[in-house]
Amino acid sequence: MNLLNNFINIFKINFPMKGNLINNQIFFINKWKKKNIFKIIKKKFIKLPKFILHDGPPYANGKIHIGHALNKILKDIIIKFKNLNFFYAPFILGWDCHGIPIEIEIKKKYGKIKNKIKREKIIRKYVKKQIKNQKKDFINLGIICNTKYYKTMDYNNQSKELEIFGKILKNGYIYNDLKPVPWCFKCKSCLSDSEINYKNVKCKSLFFGFLFYKNKVIKNIFKIKNLNKYNLYIISYTTNPWTIISNQYLNINTNYLYSIIKYKIKNKILFFILENNLINNFLNNKKYKIISKVLGKELEYQLYIHPFANINKFYNRKSKILLSNKVNNKIGTGIVHLSPSNGYDDYIIYKKYNFKNKNIFKLINKKGFFKNKIPIFKNIFFKKSNNIIFNILKKENMFFYIKNIKHENIFCWRHKTTIIYFLTSQWFINMNKIIKKKSLKQLIFNKLKKINFIQKKNKKYFKKLINKRPDWNISRQRKWGVPITLFINKYNKIHNNTFIFLKIIIKKIKKFGINIWNNINLKNNKYKKCNDILDVWFDSGVTHYTILKNSYKNILKFPADLYLEGIDQLRGWFQSSLITSIAYNNSIPYKNLITHGFVIDKNKKKMSKSIGNTITPNNIINKYGTEIFRLWISSIDYNNEILFSNKVFKNIIEYYRKIRNNIRFMLLNIIDFIPNKHYIKFKDMIYIDKYEFIKLYILQNKIIKLYEKYKFNNIIYIILLYISEELNKFYFDILKDRLYTNEINSINRRSAQTLIWQITYTIIILLSPIISFTSEESWIYFINKNIYKINNKTLFTIKYNKIKNIKKKKKILYIFNILKKIKNSLNKKIELFRKNKKIKTNLQLIINLNLNKKIYNIINIIKKELNFFFVISKLIINKNNKNFFKIFLIKKKKCLRCWNYNININNIKKICNICIKNLFYKSIKRLYI
Repeated sequence: MNLLNNFINIFKINFPMKGNLINNQIFFINKWKKKNIFKIIKKKFIKLPKFILHDGPPYANGKIHIGHALNKILKDIIIKFKNLNFFYAPFILGWDCHGIPIEIEIKKKYGKIKNKIKREKIIRKYVKKQIKNQKKDFINLGIICNTKYYKTMDYNNQSKELEIFGKILKNGYIYNDLKPVPWCFKCKSCLSDSEINYKNVKCKSLFFGFLFYKNKVIKNIFKIKNLNKYNLYIISYTTNPWTIISNQYLNINTNYLYSIIKYKIKNKILFFILENNLINNFLNNKKYKIISKVLGKELEYQLYIHPFANINKFYNRKSKILLSNKVNNKIGTGIVHLSPSNGYDDYIIYKKYNFKNKNIFKLINKKGFFKNKIPIFKNIFFKKSNNIIFNILKKENMFFYIKNIKHENIFCWRHKTTIIYFLTSQWFINMNKIIKKKSLKQLIFNKLKKINFIQKKNKKYFKKLINKRPDWNISRQRKWGVPITLFINKYNKIHNNTFIFLKIIIKKIKKFGINIWNNINLKNNKYKKCNDILDVWFDSGVTHYTILKNSYKNILKFPADLYLEGIDQLRGWFQSSLITSIAYNNSIPYKNLITHGFVIDKNKKKMSKSIGNTITPNNIINKYGTEIFRLWISSIDYNNEILFSNKVFKNIIEYYRKIRNNIRFMLLNIIDFIPNKHYIKFKDMIYIDKYEFIKLYILQNKIIKLYEKYKFNNIIYIILLYISEELNKFYFDILKDRLYTNEINSINRRSAQTLIWQITYTIIILLSPIISFTSEESWIYFINKNIYKINNKTLFTIKYNKIKNIKKKKKILYIFNILKKIKNSLNKKIELFRKNKKIKTNLQLIINLNLNKKIYNIINIIKKELNFFFVISKLIINKNNKNFFKIFLIKKKKCLRCWNYNININNIKKICNICIKNLFYKSIKRLYI
């Protein structure tokens, strides 16, 4: 028996069942590097249509985190698929090299470096080292990218950045203005939106009063007779008491009702003005009397006195009441005190009234201390002034009470400290100024029609963000970055010859770098050198110009086909790129946009270096291997938040095993199959294999569409379902008899092998963008068969030879749908035989099928293959009026080779005559196990 089993068509293969994932990835990464795979791809694919995914530059600072890995692997999947799918898709990594995070790290390591040239040299060296480490980590993720990469700090890129800055300035979109901007006193700079965290915190809301300058005027407005002998308080509130010092106006709602109320406390009569619906909020439902009411608009321009007026003449000023619709009647008193130097909304109302910037009180310096000229508070840090303010208000009878409320505060994401709005001169890109009949916002909205948002919901959100966006502050008060190379006078107006100077400076920077600007010592009484640098979002935002249109224009193209980043970039890089591109030459920088969610921990918090809950990709890779990590990323719905847990990898490992074991099974069964010699055309295949060929064709088309729609998680689950249901539970189950026992060169066997070869080829190719190392390993065995020596051929330099449209597809599918229904009915009956222990295998049965004329004629086409399909020793089909079947037991001997129960068993060899013929009647070279 053992001797006979050696004559089954089963062969050896060196493809291991257990993947040596970590060693494999090291081997293939080195192989790709040695072969310079990108160069081969370029040589082979250069004439194909280009597909450009432009890489958004991460900071060249610190180790890569799981968010980086998610982003780069998603990009790599797309690039690899596009290359396989008849595109030339070069991928160039990029890095953002400037900005505060890098400055902070340098300061920690080296302290304060005063020498500009030395400082830049040290920073450049640090950044290069960071890029080298991060690039190595990205490549360890299985990413195939150009050996070249871009850095925003390259002299050429810095010069090109200033070139586009100059063009946007010339186009009229850049201006300088004194405005309150988010300011961190630890960063010593204004911050961008992306550097701000918003958090609801418990804080104290202070209710305090102002006195009207002339009660007679107010009496006339409210139409009341006697109010002269009483103080009339207009009640305001604030969560930032220190801003009272710089109060300049009060703000009330145009259309709300405001009441004068009479309130008695401890034999003392007080009169207050409050918004009518907020009286109880202020008095805590105590008794009061409404004297009179007027609409807010009646109080416009009425004068009031600062609560510190009696303390010092500096505060003895008369200020006006202003109107807006911004004031709400949900909290507070309906009366908001305005400090235009420390509140953006306050500033907007101030400007609406066309008041001049020079009249805004700027009382705090860049370090957060009140200036020397401020009485009582000079040289006091702004936060430490609150207790002094409480005491003054109490002394002047202007303090009423403090109420604890929850209020949204803004924090520096880097230092976790409170930030304030600080009045300072900055450079802005104007979003609303009408230039050539349209504003920049209007131009952007027009161009959004040409951008395809892969996630449709993002378009609406993106529009909303653009619509709400204020003018973009593009200047920063730092030392490491691209300088704003302008000469300005004391009013921050640029020199008349600015654009001539810019051309000269840009040429010098291209050759020598930004130190050329830093070393300029201007000796001019009228003009000074601007000391600000450009926002890092401007650096990365203009890479559509510096990289796509200039540094790498021969490899890449403008506009890019795709930008893919985290969802936060809808308010970051996607916006900065679009704004600068349209401001420059009214063109879109990208055709398609994709976002992915954040990776969150088990507590549903975003993984972040600043929080300290990150897991480095290297930890995961060292434990599970890159392949498992890539498979996990491709299996998740990246549109939403992504929960990271070590538990999820148990399922992913099982997915991987299922895929690998099936690839191994298929490779094992095509060892003796030579495509050029044994491949059978579709029309000559047996019908069972034709059916499965069609199913593979349908699978292929589904997967390609999913790749094109960037739905990678669906790809994995559809392939796993195909392997589990179509192959393992159906096709492989009915296949083994033909593969193992039919004559080695028979049409039945070669037809099956043709299909297996095609399935193997298709699965390897379709999975290669996702599990790249396993696909590469499988490909080597696939093209070399039983030759175990690995050669230099690589999967990622081939073009995918797709299965093309198949004729008579519907007819074959229809036949097998009927057959599957018949088989399901049969299996229920056969199961009874098993339960009653009458049979051990289906091969002990004879099936007598009685079919009506229509079904009989359909089934009869594949009559010779039905034994294979039903996996039985004998099948009889009859034409009848009704559909029914009968099952009989075979009481004959079993062939020890094919296990069929047959009349013609050779008594000497113990095998059937068919097996004898398959084994001994042909002279062939055999392989054994």
